[in-house]
Amino acid sequence: MPRRHVPVGRHCRNRRFQTRDYAPVEVFDAGPKGFGIRSLADLAPNTFVLEYVGDVITRKRFLRRAKQYALEGCKHFYFMALQGDQLIDAQKRGGLARFINHSCRPNCATQKWVVGGKLRIGLFTTRSVKRGQELTFDYQFERYGNEAQPCFCGEDVCSGFI
Repeated sequence: MPRRHVPVGRHCRNRRFQTRDYAPVEVFDAGPKGFGIRSLADLAPNTFVLEYVGDVITRKRFLRRAKQYALEGCKHFYFMALQGDQLIDAQKRGGLARFINHSCRPNCATQKWVVGGKLRIGLFTTRSVKRGQELTFDYQFERYGNEAQPCFCGEDVCSGFI
């Protein structure tokens, strides 16, 4: 069945993506994790934090880019699965969401929404978050190569690796 646009005006909850109604956040130095994102206000559960944006690429192009970024000496990679054979590469053209770190006990999760007929990914809080708290999500990392990435989340349930 084809998707159709249903006009509901200002009552449409998808408008948070269109109006970029993001939570107040800031980038900070998160030590061995690199950059991180923390909240500048108390946030309720299911608050729209940020949209994950970047170049939409195929898995084949992803493998080429990951190899190229490694040759360029990049220590952090900003890829996220979108759907099927598509991924989002936020390495060079991405927003603040690329700096949200992994945690084995995250306070955010990704949600896929269809907005204007296009699939988009947003990060939403899964529980209450206090002002100044780091925002994190579970990367559910699919590894390419031999080395597992160490996890620096510091949670008592930390698996040690992403």
